[in-house]
Amino acid sequence: MAFISKVDYRFYKKIYKAAYVISIILLILVLVAGKTINESKRWIYIGSISFQPSELVKFCMIIFFAGLLTKDREELKYFVKGWIYHLLPLIPIAALLLLEPHMSVTMVIGGTILVMMIIAGCKLWQMVIPRYSHWNTCPYCNNNCRTI
Repeated sequence: MAFISKVDYRFYKKIYKAAYVISIILLILVLVAGKTINESKRWIYIGSISFQPSELVKFCMIIFFAGLLTKDREELKYFVKGWIYHLLPLIPIAALLLLEPHMSVTMVIGGTILVMMIIAGCKLWQMVIPRYSHWNTCPYCNNNCRTI
């Protein structure tokens, strides 16, 4: 953690897409080559060293969503372009984590991303009341849209 905070933030902005790809690869790798302990595949053993890829995925998801949310700041106020578009990349990550099964990390990543999205500018009330949040905010139909 101390090492991550010493790296210049501009470096993370350059590698945010790679962080997502690395996360997917690690989660698939743990499902394929991971060792089953108590009916869960969460650990990868390399010789006498073991590590849990989901811990690295947490950091990778923070890097990825930070890059994604800063790139599309103007569109975060809309329901589809704000919430839906930005939550789609989380679906494969959550699915792979749930296949391990690793519900706790799935919830931590989901909660962290939710807070990041709200801080970045997504409207919380749009997620709570999605049916009515779209009214008067549709960028495609001159704000006269009455359906989602």
